[in-house]
Amino acid sequence: DLDNIKQMYAPYFRNMESDPNYIMAKQYNRTLYKNNPRRQITSASQIEAINIPSLQAIHSKLFGYADDFRFVIVGNVDLNTLKPLVEKYIGSLPTSKKVEYAVVDDGVRFAEGNVVNDFRTAMQQPKVSVRLVYTGDMEYNAKNRLIVDLLSRALDSRYMISIREEKGGTYGVSVQGGIDEYPVEKYMMAIVFDTNEQLADELVEICDKEIKKIAEEGPLADDVAKSKEFLQKNYNNVLENNGGWMSAITRWYEEGYNFKEEYLGVLESVTLDDVKAFAQKMLDDGNRTLVVMRPEAQ
Repeated sequence: DLDNIKQMYAPYFRNMESDPNYIMAKQYNRTLYKNNPRRQITSASQIEAINIPSLQAIHSKLFGYADDFRFVIVGNVDLNTLKPLVEKYIGSLPTSKKVEYAVVDDGVRFAEGNVVNDFRTAMQQPKVSVRLVYTGDMEYNAKNRLIVDLLSRALDSRYMISIREEKGGTYGVSVQGGIDEYPVEKYMMAIVFDTNEQLADELVEICDKEIKKIAEEGPLADDVAKSKEFLQKNYNNVLENNGGWMSAITRWYEEGYNFKEEYLGVLESVTLDDVKAFAQKMLDDGNRTLVVMRPEAQ
């Protein structure tokens, strides 16, 4: 029952609250999303506050009616066998003509301007953790998604050389770029790595400098060519698994984008100048959030 679940998870999260990785995640969300209650890290107090009435209300709101549900079924299935099962178990779900469905803006927004949260916390294994994020407005479409992806891959290649190989400052730098469609269309480019106290600030400077270099000179043609070649090969792999088709069908219904027919053409259309322009846009937008966690001074 609920009490048993709470007794299981509340102590787990209470213990996590002293873990540096948990603390970093909490500070990161608090900083990037301006302490919005909808972007909080799960805590023991939240688990303890859960009650049956609130769960029932949420369940009823989300799953009370199936008008806005979309069921996508892919895989090695026999359609004649599947059809009566769909009619029985999906066709019988309740619907309502009174309920209106629409995307609701939850008010979550990224931090704006140059924001820095540099803090110290106790840790058994001293390290410095860095999360550097650039954000801004960007239309959510297939070409823009690929532009963001190709810049993130170009940065990943540059950081491999300038930070890992030349400086030996970290085991690796994770670069993740993407575009959110809801609640508003925004891009995010996140650069994440762990290092030591002596190199932390210098490596952050290198991260910024590599972005500025691409904005001024464009990405290396070889970096983009290799990324495009990888994505072209991966395209065939995507269409050979259920997850790939699930994503492609969902894209079709949500935005009218035919991944199977259009992806390779869109990929080919992205130029070095497109990637360069996006790097410049990141700098021009001026939304840079830096969260640095350092060990307590000995």
